[in-house]
Amino acid sequence: MYFIPEDSTYSHFNDTLQIQEVDIYSNNSKKYVVGSKIESLSDIQKIDTEDGSLANILTKYTSIYVKSDAGGLSSIRFRGTSPNHTSILVGGLNINSLTLGYSNASNVPVYIFDNIAIQFGSSSATNGSGSIGGNINLGFNNNWTNGFKAEIKGQLGSFGENMIGSKIFVGNGKIESITRFYRYNINNNFPFLNTAYYNWETKSYTRDTQRFASINQLSLVEQVNFKISQKQNITSFIWITKNKHNSQPNMSDNGNTAYTGDAPIEEKDFRSWVLYNNNVHPIHYYIGAGYVRDKQIDYSDKTQNIGTERLVSNIGINQKISKKIKYQAGIKYKYIIPNVYAYDDDISEQHLDANISFFQKWNKIKYTVNIRKQWVTHFKAPLTPALGLEYKLTSSNYTSLNAIGNIQKSYRIPTFNDRYWNQEGYSGNANLKPEDGMNYEGGIKFIWNKNNTLLKLNAQYFYMDIDNWIMWINKSSRWEASNVQRVISRGIELSEDFLFSVNQLNFELTTNYTFNKATRESSINETDVIGQQLIYTPEHTFNSSWTTSYNKYKLIISDRFIGTRRYNQINGILPSYNLVNISLGKDFNFNKNKFSILLKANNIFSKEYQNQNNYAMPEINYHFSIKYSIKQ
Repeated sequence: MYFIPEDSTYSHFNDTLQIQEVDIYSNNSKKYVVGSKIESLSDIQKIDTEDGSLANILTKYTSIYVKSDAGGLSSIRFRGTSPNHTSILVGGLNINSLTLGYSNASNVPVYIFDNIAIQFGSSSATNGSGSIGGNINLGFNNNWTNGFKAEIKGQLGSFGENMIGSKIFVGNGKIESITRFYRYNINNNFPFLNTAYYNWETKSYTRDTQRFASINQLSLVEQVNFKISQKQNITSFIWITKNKHNSQPNMSDNGNTAYTGDAPIEEKDFRSWVLYNNNVHPIHYYIGAGYVRDKQIDYSDKTQNIGTERLVSNIGINQKISKKIKYQAGIKYKYIIPNVYAYDDDISEQHLDANISFFQKWNKIKYTVNIRKQWVTHFKAPLTPALGLEYKLTSSNYTSLNAIGNIQKSYRIPTFNDRYWNQEGYSGNANLKPEDGMNYEGGIKFIWNKNNTLLKLNAQYFYMDIDNWIMWINKSSRWEASNVQRVISRGIELSEDFLFSVNQLNFELTTNYTFNKATRESSINETDVIGQQLIYTPEHTFNSSWTTSYNKYKLIISDRFIGTRRYNQINGILPSYNLVNISLGKDFNFNKNKFSILLKANNIFSKEYQNQNNYAMPEINYHFSIKYSIKQ
C-alpha cells in the first residue's frame, strides 16, 4: 500500500516529504481514520534518535508521557491511560506481550525501522483489543532495490554506551533482500544525587553511582520482497531479538553496600510476517500470515518460563467505487498457545476479528465508518463501531482550515496473566469483563503554505470514559485481578509545526503541549481516592524542537517539560522537570557514498529528576556517532 501525505500544501517540500511504498499502516489505510490525530515522526527526528529506543524518540519529540527508569524498562501512557491501552503494530502484527498486555518501549530499536507514525485516541474499531489510548505503527519501506547499497553506523556514549548498526540492500528491481542489524550496550554506571541518604554532617544528600542497571540489546531483521508485477507483490520480514537488562535497584538499595542484587530480565522474540497484495482487479485483495514466539526469563531462573506462541493470518479486500467512495473489509484469525509456569492448565485460545470500513468524500465533508466484531474462546467481546468526520471550513491557494472529530467505542480483553496467573499469592480471574470505553474527540487543523514557508496548527479536545478498568487488588490476603474502576480522561492537545526554507538554509520549529486530567470516578476498592489525578499521569507536558540545516550541517535543540506526577494516592508527588538537549551533525559526500557524523549532549544543564519514584536518572551525557553509506 502507499502512505501518501494528503495535503497538497506539502508540494513545496517534496525534497523531504517523499512518496514511498511503506508497510506502515498494514492494510488499514490512513483514509479510514478520518477525524483522528495522527503524527508521523520526521526523518531528521528519527536520525537524531536512531541509536536508541522507541522510548527515546517518543520522549524527545512528542508530548506522550513515557514512564521509565534508567535500567531498560519503559511504558507508554497515552492520554492518561495505562501501557495496556497502547498497541504497537508492525505490519499485520501487534507485538505487545500477550501475558503482560504491553511492550517494553526500551526494547524497540528506532534504527531498524524506516517510519514511525502515531495515532492518538482509540482505534479499537480498526486495530482491535487494547487500542484505547493510542497506537504506534512501525514500518519498513519496500525499496525495490536495483543493485547494491549499504550503511553502517557506530556510536559511543557516556557510561559505557556503544551501538553498532547496519543495513544491506541487494536486488534487481523485482526481488530484493534487506538485512538490518542492531546491537546496543550500556553499563549505566552514571553518577547521581542519592536523595535516599542524607549526610547530616555536610547537610547534603550523598553523591552515588548507579549499579546493576546495564542494558544489552540485539536485533536482526531480514526482509525479502518480490514484485510480481506493477500491481502484485509479496513482502515479508523476520525479526529476531534478544534483550537483557538488569532490574535497576532503587536509590535505597543502590546506596546499601551490602546489596549485591544482579537480577537480569531476558527476553527472546521471533516475529515473522508475509503479505501478498493483488491490485490487478477492481476489487483489490491481500492475504497475510505470521508466526510469533515470545519468551521471557526473569532473574535468570529458567524454571520460571513465560512465553507464548501465536499463528496469525488475515485476508481482506478494498475497492475504490468512485473517486470519492471507498471501502475495505477484512478477517483476522489468531491461534495462541501460552507456555507460562504460573498457569494451572494447558491453555490455548482462538481469536477471530471481522471488520469493515467505509470512506466517502462529499463536497466539503469527508467521513468514515468503521465496525469491528471479535470472537474469543471462552470470552465475549463487544461490537466496536466508530464514526470519523472532517469538514473543510475554508480554503484558498495558500490556506486551509478543517474541523475534525470522531466518536469511537473501545475495549480491551484481559491479558492472559489477568485471567490465568496462579502463583505465590496471586490469582487470575477467568470471569473478568472486558474494559469498556467511549471516546470522543474534536478539533481544528490549520495549514498555511506560501513561498517556501509552511505553518501547521492543530488543536484537539479529547474525552475518554473507560469502565471496568482492570487492577490487581488484595482479597483476603491474596491478590486477584478485578474489574475495579471507572476512569475518565479528558484534555487538550496543541501542536505547531513551522518550516521555512531559503536557498540551502532550512528551519523547522515544532511544539507540542498537552493538558490531561485523568481521574478515578468510581471504584469497588474502598481505599481508592475518587476524583484524584491518576498516578504517573502528568497534567501538563510540553516539548519543542528547533532544527536548522545549512548545506550539509544540521543543528537540533530540543526541550522537554514534564509536570508534577503522583506516585501514590496519599501525598506522594514527583516534582516537575525540564530537560534540554542539543545535537550537531555534518554530512560529507564521496562520489556516490555518504559519510555523516553526529554529536549529541542530553540534559545539558544536568537536571536531577525522577521518572519513577526513588529511581535515579542520568544527568548530562554525551554521544558521538558515525554513519557511512555506500551506493553502487
